[in-house]
Amino acid sequence: MNNSEGILFNLLAEVGKPIANFIKAYLPQVDVFWWDNCIVRKLREYQISRIKPGDLQRLDIGTLLTALNRNFDTLSELAGLKRETKFYIKETQCMRNKLAHWKPGDVLTDADFARDLDTLYRLCTEINADSRLLEKLAQLRHDVILKIYLEI
Repeated sequence: MNNSEGILFNLLAEVGKPIANFIKAYLPQVDVFWWDNCIVRKLREYQISRIKPGDLQRLDIGTLLTALNRNFDTLSELAGLKRETKFYIKETQCMRNKLAHWKPGDVLTDADFARDLDTLYRLCTEINADSRLLEKLAQLRHDVILKIYLEI
């Protein structure tokens, strides 16, 4: 991995906290047994084996994105998420999978890096991530776009 892949990898881990906070803010309103019904039952077998009951903050980004995606309709209704948010979640899952299965010789172009940063920014905006993370994502996105522009 080069610098941009490493930055993206770290950002994905950082984005897990606001996703967990968002899920925790809404899903308990749906069901008193929200953990079992809205989290555990919506995960894949291999994801279930790695979780501890009730502890969203300890879930990895892949598991959190799965929970967010599979509860989207409910969360969208409760939180007023835009329809496009579903696409941001799916793109972030693809981003995570791309990095999880990174092979020597794989390359993340500056254009793809800028797009990934933009997707993370949009997703984090929708789930009300803290301003520090939003500013960090916006600045990185700006820097990469400027780099692309200056290379033309």
